[in-house]
Amino acid sequence: MSFKPLEAIIPIDGRYRRRVAEASNYFSEYALIKERLRVEIEFLIRIVEVCGGEMESKLPRDWRDRLLRLVDEFKLEDAERVKELEKTLGHDVKALINYLREKLHQIGLEQLSPYIHLGLTSDDVNNLAYSLLLTRFRDEVLIPNLIEVVKTMSEKARENLETIMLGRTHGVPAVPTTFGRFLSNYAYRLARIADELVSFKFPGKLGGAVGDHSALKFTYPRVDWIEFSKDFVESLGLEYIPASTQILPHDRISEFLNKVSILDAVASNLCRDLWLLSSLGLLVFGRRIGEVHSSTMPHKSN
Repeated sequence: MSFKPLEAIIPIDGRYRRRVAEASNYFSEYALIKERLRVEIEFLIRIVEVCGGEMESKLPRDWRDRLLRLVDEFKLEDAERVKELEKTLGHDVKALINYLREKLHQIGLEQLSPYIHLGLTSDDVNNLAYSLLLTRFRDEVLIPNLIEVVKTMSEKARENLETIMLGRTHGVPAVPTTFGRFLSNYAYRLARIADELVSFKFPGKLGGAVGDHSALKFTYPRVDWIEFSKDFVESLGLEYIPASTQILPHDRISEFLNKVSILDAVASNLCRDLWLLSSLGLLVFGRRIGEVHSSTMPHKSN
């Protein structure tokens, strides 16, 4: 059954879907399942390289490429197969593991099945998938759009450096200033936050059921699993967090979200000030051809 926006429960998936459709590539369940698969396969490649022994030499020469193609070619229909398995299993990550076993048989790499998810817990996969998705969203959507906003505001600020307006303090008239100065203040504040966001490194952990690699150490005691985990997490472009339990502590993600909340506060502050300037008749917001801003007042421009 195809989903229609008018059937959405919340406006973000209905009325405003077209404005945020791109976010589906990072925050939908399909995106999460695909990213989990990426983590499982990257881990599978690494664990086979380290622990596979003679078995690795008997694999097809293109075994890594075969595995990586499973991620590149992962479609919505594949995610639906994972969800179908989940109906029976009642566990989302276990459903993905079984899906991956099925795919290994299809591509002639069934001998790798015992190494899937070896020594891991669900959050080893989840925390890395979340951090990878957040990294890509920041780099591909958030920062590019924020840069465009800052550029536009900076250009408008330069154009209006000498556009005189009445400055206000506590909401009442104070002394003259310029519209360019008003805009440049916000451009600077947004640019500073953008710089903090772009330099933020998302966290990741790999530690097993209670965070101490106990299953891996028991199975392969000669491997330095702390170094293995650090190298693996950092190979994904993430910051390795050694102090974990079954789950990754949420401190670092909270730090990033706090920066985003500050960004939201500055943007909200800007919108409120622009609204105030409009209500005072100092700014006029345009309307697209055919657009209506009131059901009863044709002159309104909100």
